[in-house]
Amino acid sequence: MIDQNAGATAGAKPEDEKDSNKPGPTTLGPNGKSSDANSTSEVEAEEDSKEKGVKKLYKSPRFTGYLTMFLSSIINYHGVIVSQNTTDVHVIASTGVQRKYGYIVALISCVASGFCVICHLDRFSCLANTWKNNLFAPKSNFETILDFSLLLWWFMAGVIQTKSSGIAGNGKGQYNIYFSTWFCLFCAISAVESKMMEYDWPSIKTFIKSWPHRSPGWIAILVSDFFTLWWYVDVYTTYDVSTVKDEDLNPKLASYYGSINNTQYKLLIFVAAATLLPSSAFVFMEIFRDSSEEKKGRVETYIEAFCLFSLACAWIPVVCVATTPGGFAAQIGNSWFFTWATCFLVMETLLWFVSDSRGGLHQTLVEKEQEYQQHQLNVLATTHDMLEETSVLNQRYNDVEQNGDDGSLTIRLEDPPKMPTKSVESAAAFEMKDASENDESLDDSIQQEIRMKETNRSAYFDNLNDILE
Repeated sequence: MIDQNAGATAGAKPEDEKDSNKPGPTTLGPNGKSSDANSTSEVEAEEDSKEKGVKKLYKSPRFTGYLTMFLSSIINYHGVIVSQNTTDVHVIASTGVQRKYGYIVALISCVASGFCVICHLDRFSCLANTWKNNLFAPKSNFETILDFSLLLWWFMAGVIQTKSSGIAGNGKGQYNIYFSTWFCLFCAISAVESKMMEYDWPSIKTFIKSWPHRSPGWIAILVSDFFTLWWYVDVYTTYDVSTVKDEDLNPKLASYYGSINNTQYKLLIFVAAATLLPSSAFVFMEIFRDSSEEKKGRVETYIEAFCLFSLACAWIPVVCVATTPGGFAAQIGNSWFFTWATCFLVMETLLWFVSDSRGGLHQTLVEKEQEYQQHQLNVLATTHDMLEETSVLNQRYNDVEQNGDDGSLTIRLEDPPKMPTKSVESAAAFEMKDASENDESLDDSIQQEIRMKETNRSAYFDNLNDILE
């Protein structure tokens, strides 16, 4: 019989297990809620955020750009303030119009970038979710418009403030304004680049990497040389002979640029303009090139090598002449930096070409060596097969010769002619019938049979020797 109490006992849970499922004692926190409930809710919130893949705003790649822009804008604003009264003979004081524009640019940038920094760092206010889910959410229209506006704002400020007649132009000595302006511009470019990658738009990085061969080098040369030519023309038009006595220009810089020989200016303009031609040509070649072509043609490669070597031979003297004292780009400013940048990009692209050429030669040598090794393997395989065939034939020949000396053939290359057995049987029957009657004829037939056997045997071995020979 089955005990009913046993079944009930088996179905019931032990007391310890029941107690383990019960929640333990809770303690109230300062806000009146239990600490266990708070910890549980925080853990669940963190797990939910991890599952959703939501990134904190202060970990955004654009946050660093906003913070750098905010600090650079403060430096720029301070530089504009102290640019009015200066006792340094190497620094040229700013004008009223330049300072007003500098104040507007720096203040608007400080407010915009500072607002972005505060929103990215806000984690406790009631608007924290608004910043994260609306204004600065992924693919947010507000942030996209803001980033492009800051890029346009600082691009115009960079052109106006760092040109020759600007507050931080060539030789003005306003280095804080000059470098902070360019830092803000680079931060704006970085923010727009990150936003374009977020939208899966063709960004600068993907655009450069998408071009084959040495096209990224030619594109960089084209852009840098274009701005170099722009700054050369800007310096020349600002300090032209007809404007040397302008009251807005410093007499020191006017006398410096006015004393430069006109031949130097023509040389620099010619080199900068001539660099635009091959760089534009090779960029357009890649635009209209057939996508199925993996390598450049031999003629195009020779032309590219000639252009790169010619540009290198032209820009090295340009740097030596233009950036030394008495040169057209000797004053620290846009013309000085862009001259060095263009020369550096030309040399870098030339080294890239040399590296690719050496790589191509190395690949050709490796292919030739592999072809030679394969030919050697084929010759060795053919020789090995011929040696095996020769060894087999020699073995057969040795076996035949050895078996022929003993009189027994184990390998028969050709069947010997059959012996006429009918005459032998008839002769034997004839002997059985009348052996005593014709002994002489029997002896003659036996002798004839023996001669026939000897003749057939010698004929067989003669044929076998002819075959083996």
